[in-house]
Amino acid sequence: MQDARADSKTGVSRRAAAIEVAVLLALAAAYAAAEALDVPKRWSIACIASGLLTFGVSVALRRKETWRDFGLRADNFLAAALPVGAWTAAAAGAIVFWTVVAGRAIWRPELAVLLPLYPLYGVVQQLVFQGLLHRRLLLLTNRRFVAAGLTTLAFALVHVFDLRLVGLTFVAGAVWAWLYQRHPNVWALGLSHGILASLTYPMLLSTNPLLRV
Repeated sequence: MQDARADSKTGVSRRAAAIEVAVLLALAAAYAAAEALDVPKRWSIACIASGLLTFGVSVALRRKETWRDFGLRADNFLAAALPVGAWTAAAAGAIVFWTVVAGRAIWRPELAVLLPLYPLYGVVQQLVFQGLLHRRLLLLTNRRFVAAGLTTLAFALVHVFDLRLVGLTFVAGAVWAWLYQRHPNVWALGLSHGILASLTYPMLLSTNPLLRV
């Protein structure tokens, strides 16, 4: 059957890709539920880590894909850094501008911890949504626009516990999905994610995610 035939480049059949997409969406739903129920982030992070480990084992067993294929690579980092950096600078500037206009303090003490640490978490999230989910959706749909749109929607809905975040992450997720298709580098996207998240929580949402760890 054609649906069961493995892709020559990845060694992944459409059936296997569909299963992996379902698993990733289940993990995303579990994360969203944990956030809505105010479960400490250490448990939701553990859930994501276990899912990534399982996915990594399945990839290793097939032996046709490496983590480089998913975007954990260095060879195109500089090519990705320019457009990703430009988007990050523009978005960060907009966040700071809105904060000043709203009369809020730009510097918050938690930024000293968020800015160096959150990019690591950003890399993990970009690996899940762009490197894994987006890549598998490209295999399933063969349509770049559809794959990017579904990835963006999934990323936004993970933040359904806060409608403000749904809107913000939909816009950011759409840009990251577009950039991933042109420059598939999870390191650059993760840094962008981490920087913007570090600014968004204290400046736009007046919250400190560290309190939920």
